[in-house]
This record gives sequence, C-alpha cells and structure tokens, in this order.
Amino acid sequence: MPESTDWISVASALVTTVIAFVTLLTVYAAALQLLSQRRAYRHSLSHAALGPWRHKALSSSLFGLRTNVSTPSVSLAKLTEQKWSPELEFPLGIPAPTPKKRPSFRDVEKANGAKVPARSTWVNFMQCLGLSPEEERFFDMQFESALLAGRVPMRWRGPDLVGLCAMLGFQSHEGKPSFSSPVQLPLQWTGPLGWVQFRDGFEGCVAEFRRRNDMIDQLSKEVSDYFRNQSVDSRCSLIRRLCHALGGLCVDVNGQERLFYVGPQDFERTIDFFLDAWEKDKGNKNEKEEDGKADDAKSHDGSGDNDSDSDSDTDSSTSSTGSSANELFNNIEKAPMPEEEILEKLWGVQNIDLKRKGLGVKRGELRGDLVKSAPEEMRKKQRKEKGLKESLVPCPGLLSVVIQGEMATTCGLNISECVEYHRIFSLDEHVTGRVHPYHLGNMYMDRDTLKLFKDALSKLEPDGFYFSPTGVLGADIGDIYTHVRKGLFGTEQVCPDISPAAWNSNRDVCWAIKLCNELQTKRRTARATFSVEDMIIMSKASACLQRHSPSSSHLFWALLVCPALFTDLRTRLQGLDTTSLESLFTSKFQIKDEILVSRELADIAKESNQKAKADSDSEVSVQVEAMGRTGDDDVDFAVPECPDGIFTGEQMIAAFLDVCLRYYWIEKRWVTDVSMYTAAIPPTVMML
Repeated sequence: MPESTDWISVASALVTTVIAFVTLLTVYAAALQLLSQRRAYRHSLSHAALGPWRHKALSSSLFGLRTNVSTPSVSLAKLTEQKWSPELEFPLGIPAPTPKKRPSFRDVEKANGAKVPARSTWVNFMQCLGLSPEEERFFDMQFESALLAGRVPMRWRGPDLVGLCAMLGFQSHEGKPSFSSPVQLPLQWTGPLGWVQFRDGFEGCVAEFRRRNDMIDQLSKEVSDYFRNQSVDSRCSLIRRLCHALGGLCVDVNGQERLFYVGPQDFERTIDFFLDAWEKDKGNKNEKEEDGKADDAKSHDGSGDNDSDSDSDTDSSTSSTGSSANELFNNIEKAPMPEEEILEKLWGVQNIDLKRKGLGVKRGELRGDLVKSAPEEMRKKQRKEKGLKESLVPCPGLLSVVIQGEMATTCGLNISECVEYHRIFSLDEHVTGRVHPYHLGNMYMDRDTLKLFKDALSKLEPDGFYFSPTGVLGADIGDIYTHVRKGLFGTEQVCPDISPAAWNSNRDVCWAIKLCNELQTKRRTARATFSVEDMIIMSKASACLQRHSPSSSHLFWALLVCPALFTDLRTRLQGLDTTSLESLFTSKFQIKDEILVSRELADIAKESNQKAKADSDSEVSVQVEAMGRTGDDDVDFAVPECPDGIFTGEQMIAAFLDVCLRYYWIEKRWVTDVSMYTAAIPPTVMML
C-alpha cells in the first residue's frame, strides 16, 4: 500500500511539474507576444510615426494606466463652414531624430539634413494641406481602437478625400474615369506633390500617400528674395480651388463666392441648329441648280460668256456648313448614329494619337497632366477650324442633372445658388449681332455673361499653388488667353531689362519684369517643373503689381477682353529704353464710354492695321473688329465693362505684367480628373 501511494505521489508531482513547465512556457510566450505588440504599439505612436500629431493623438485615462489613441477627421463641409484659407505646401517632413550611432546608410527620401517623412503617410498628407494640430477648429478627433499594418490609421470619408485630392491637382491613370461604376482597386493617383495609392485591406479600402523627391526652385535667388520679403496677404481660397477642380470658375453672388459652371454642349439644340442649316442649304442648293440650268440655257443662246466666273461665285457663296452638314445628315438618314458619333463627325476628336497630332512623344513619355489636357484643347482647335462658335446660354438646374452637382454638394457648395451655363455650337452668322455680340476666345456671349466672366477671371490669379482645373476648364482658359500666348510666342524677353535705378520708386514693376523675363526664358529654352516655392513667388509678385492701382482689375480685364490692346502694348514695351521709359510712365490712358484712347499706342495701332491689311486675304475690318480696335483709323480700343477713368503708363505696365504672370501660372497647370470618383469611391478610406 505505501508503495502504491508513493507511486501516485511521484506521478502527481511529475504531472504537476509538466503542467507548471507548460504554463511557464505559455506565460513566457504570451509575455514575448505582449512585449512585441507593446513595442509595435509604441513604435506606431512614436514621434517618427506621428510627428507633431503625437501629443494630439495620445491621451491617458484610468490614472494614466490606459492610453487612448485618436486621429483627426477632416471634412470639406467643415472646412468650407470655417472659411479655411489653405496654405498648401510641399511636405518636407518632420525633424529627424538624432541617432546614437552614425547610420551606415542614407535615407533616400530624406528631405534635407534635418527632416524626413513621417512613417504614417497621413501626417505627410496633412502637411501638404497645411493643417497643423494647433488649428483645432478645422478638424475633429476620432477614436481609433486598433492598429492597421502596424500604424495608426486616419479615417477619411471617401468623397472628402477625393475633393481634397482634386484641389491638390491629383489625376488618375485611367483613360476615362467612371463616376457610375465602383473603383477598381488597386488604383494610383498622381499629383504635383506625390502619389496616392489605393488597395484592398482587411477592413476596407486602404490608401497611402508618398511624396515626390525634392523640388528644385527654378527662379533666381535675387528675384525670389525680393518678393519673398514683400508683405502681402495669402490669396489661396478653398472655394475657388474647389470650383476649378469641378470644372468651373468662381463669382460673387450676393457677396458670397459661388460656383460659375459652364457645362457641356446642349446636344438637342445643337443638332436642331445643324438640321435647320442643312434644310436651308438644301433649299439654297436647289435654287442654285435651277438658276444654273437657266444660265446654261442663256449661255446656249449666246447671252453668257463668263461661265467660270459665275461658277466660282456660286461655290464661294455656299454655306461653310453645307457640304459637311449635307453629307452628315444624308448618312444619318441611311443609318442612324448614336449621339457621340454624330458630334464626333461634326467637330470631335475621340481617339487622339498624340504623336500624330504633333506632340512628338508617346503617352507614356508625356507628363500625365499634359495628356489629360491635350484632347480638350485639340477639340477646341478643330471646332474653331470648322468655323464653329460656342454660344454660352444660361441653363438653371444643370448641376442637378450632372455628376458635378453631386461633387459640388459633397464639397459643401450650395448648387441652388450656383450660376449654370451650357454651350450651343453654331456658325458665325448665328452668334454675332444683338444676341451674342461679345466673345472671349471662341466663346460668344451676351452682356450679362460677359460681366460674370470679368468677375470670374479677375479671381483666377496665382494663389501660391499650381492651377488645378479639369481638362475642359483648362481648354476654356487657354482659349481665352490665346492672344497672350501668341503675343509671347517667339519673344526673347517680355520687356528689356533696364537698370533698377531708372525705375525710381517703381521697384515692384522692375522686379516683376525680371521675373517675367526669367519665366519667358524658361518656357522657351527649358522643360522645368516649378516648385511650390516658385508658385508662392509668382503669387506675391502678382499681388505686388495689383497694389499699384485700385483699378488694377479693370486694366487687367481691358488687356484680356481686347487682344489688340495687349498686342500693341507688348510691341511698345519691346522697344523700351531708359529715355522712353519716362515718357511711357507719364503718358495717359483714358477710358470713356468703354473706349480706351492712348496717344502712346496710336502709331503702333496704325502699323498693326496696315500689316493686317497687307497679310490678310479676307476683310480687314472684320479682323480689326475681332481684335477689339475701334474709333477713327481703328487706333482706339473697345473695352466693354470697363468704367471711365484715366490711368498712368505705370499702372498699365503693371497690369500687363500681371496678365503675363497669370498666363505663366495657368500654363504650368496640373489638370485633375479625380473628382469623377466622388460617387465611385468607397464611403470610408483608411489612410496609413
């Protein structure tokens, strides 16, 4: 019996020892796991991961025994409500920790000797927006219960992230983003500051932001230093940038900034126009055939001996739309076509071969934003070559039936107070006259629409970041600035570089000339990507020029609405020297009854008219009127919507340079199309 008891005791002790050993191993493994998780947790909450947001993201409870983690939640509606003025910047990163030992490798993404990107990419993205932890009224804090891929995620509402990315100039690599089908993951967007990558995750859509390499400033140090030290207010507006990203401009309505949206063509009214033109052409053609038969009969009787002349007169009198419309609608009668194909045959460009069209590079070799903007600009060019004019007609309620209305509502814009227009394509004789007597580029409009464009274009100014329009808006603005582009084409300098001593107190104008000459040299001799700092310098230079006159917006508008005024003033500035500078500064430019008169430009205007007469095969009066010339001998300038006033040559030069600066800024645009994903993006996106 004792032996049996001893055996049981030994067995029990052995089992107990094994259980204790297994328990010890389990506890040890659990402790290692907890330590590993704690280390990863601390790593994800370190300064290297969260940067300046660390003290905002961490909070303690239960007498310091529990740590709560939260991340900022940003919404466009709140930013709009709080009237946020963005200070967009290149994300240099956070101060790099000082290593205990010298590292054996170099961080390839190190911004400079003192800063590196934060490990949590949303921290870098917030730095792009210029949002800091101290600006609490622009965001809310949201509790996060767990890490994702070893990092603290920031949760975004999908449409809000889309709107901010569109404002920053991001674009998709998809040929034509769809607003009706769900986003196909993985997906990548490209912008001037970097890339945003989307992929599937365990808890939904995951996004990461990666910034670009350092951007090198392209402007000279002396010019940058001068304007950097000027005290001017920031001109970056959230509403304006959102309007550009939606394909519209910004106008004042009852003292509030509202979206001015010019939508696509009105298909039904445009086709009705071409049907009417076709019917009229058929009638004219039948009449001419009958007249031709009568003429033939007379010629057989010996009464006509100028057959060739009459034939040529008949051909020249035929409507420019006749042949194309006749052929098109004959084809439609034989085989009905979809709307897109009809419009494509009239004036469109669907599948554009960029190399064949003269860009000289393949799609993969061209910067993405240029590829996005090229088709729309080519469509405009083809329409103009076919004699088609874009008539702008009010269309209340348009935003309620297009996807841009959904985008505008998501961005916090009230579409019921927006200004909505659409386009109707027509021929010259149908748009000139009393209905649409004014035009900007190839867009024809009435007086009320012209007033809207004056307000909108005066707000389209360098704001310290890249211009980020949609492809259609970029093409429209390029069309309006066509005379500026042609005026600067082939020019070595905007204005001769005169010693600063000759400018006396006009140092802003002097340094603005140096800046414009640098930009002109860059665009003619180099392919440069300007940095955000360069954009800030351009914005400050434009603001400095505008402070020279309380009526600077009227002079800017005069140079934009009257191509001849810009062209003649540019010619005058080309021959500027120290002696003629004083004469030009003391000269007067008078506007009365929307006519600008200047003795300083009269001789140049006469020479321009004579040159146009010598080079033109058509009516010179039509070309002169289209350029904005008027008055006796066509040496005055028509400037509609400009109030009466007398301005100095200095003010006119400052306005001219401001127009040039705006054009350089517009030319360096980043075309965005990601706003089309507003309805297709997942409702929640987690940015690591």
